[in-house]
Amino acid sequence: MDRALPLADIREIQVTDVVAVLTLDRETADDYPGDVATAHDPLTPAGATPTTTHRGWGAFTSHGQLVAMTFADIAQDVTETDFTVVDRGWRHRGLGSAVKAACLLALSDEGHVDFRTGGSSDNPASIAANRAVGYELDEEWLSYAPGDRPGDQRA
Repeated sequence: MDRALPLADIREIQVTDVVAVLTLDRETADDYPGDVATAHDPLTPAGATPTTTHRGWGAFTSHGQLVAMTFADIAQDVTETDFTVVDRGWRHRGLGSAVKAACLLALSDEGHVDFRTGGSSDNPASIAANRAVGYELDEEWLSYAPGDRPGDQRA
C-alpha cells in the first residue's frame, strides 16, 4: 500500500462518490477476463452506493478522479470481495493491491476475520494483488461452453 500512497488518496468510498464509481465501472466494463465464473455485471446506482453490508474503498487522485476501487460484501460469517478494478491508465502501480489492503485492514479493525476473493488465471495482475495482501488460492473456478472437452480451460 505504501507504493500507492504518493499516487492517490486511499479511502473508503462514500455515498457522494457514486457518480465516480459508476464512471470507473463503465470505463472498465470490458476489462474483466474469463467467463461466467469471473463476470462482473455493470453497476447500477444502487450497486454503486455503499451500505453497511456492501462497502468500497477507492484510490482518488489529487484532482479527485477515482482510478481504482474494490467493493466487499459483508455477511455474518465471511466478507467476500465483490470486485476490484483499476483504470487502464493507472495499472501496474500497486493501486489494486492498495485498495484491497485498505478494505481488509479497515474491516479487520472492525472485527471481521474471514475474507474471500476471486480471480481469473487470465488476469495475473488480479492474482498477484490477491497474493500481495495475503489471500491463498483454495479453489479454481472453470467455465465451459458447449463443445469443450474436459481439460480445456476457458476461465
